[in-house]
Amino acid sequence: MLRYILLLAIYIPVFIVAMLIAPVLPLFAVMRDGPIDNNNGTGIGPRLPNWLFWFDTTTDNSLWGDYGWRTGHCPKFWGTQLGMTGWLWRNPACGFAWSILAYEVSPSETFTVTSSGCGLNLDKSRDRQGWFYIKSSGGAFQLRWIKTLLGKQFSLEAGWLLDVYVNDPAMLTTRPRAPFSFQPAMRTPPAP
Repeated sequence: MLRYILLLAIYIPVFIVAMLIAPVLPLFAVMRDGPIDNNNGTGIGPRLPNWLFWFDTTTDNSLWGDYGWRTGHCPKFWGTQLGMTGWLWRNPACGFAWSILAYEVSPSETFTVTSSGCGLNLDKSRDRQGWFYIKSSGGAFQLRWIKTLLGKQFSLEAGWLLDVYVNDPAMLTTRPRAPFSFQPAMRTPPAP
């Protein structure tokens, strides 16, 4: 936990800088090949140059965002400066979280899952409430908490994103870096 708190103290200033400079970052984008749609394919799209990697989402998407961003969240503007800025605001300092602050997961790592009865079946895009906590044998953790109160959905994602390793143990060898996460949020819940 101490390691996470120290990394959080480093992450918050980088997060603030990322939010402030997001509107100008797309001006530096170059078209090149790389992962798209949450690393489910490859394709050419706008990506930041290597010297701006801390702010890029190139680990799994171009600046045009994933399929859900292009079709659900930002269908009219995803390919514009406004859409790319929105994507960077949705994923601030993504490259920093995936590289500098990432947790190196060992192939022999084991995980303990505790939940409010929902297992890992919590997604902020659906109106499911509850929490889960994953603890790794190496000392990393992930907490996801979602609650609807007074017509608003509150959520917190903290730790490193370990649920992918619980859901698919093959990821321990194919993607051994768990990205750092700190995402408190409040939004209007989706319509039923």
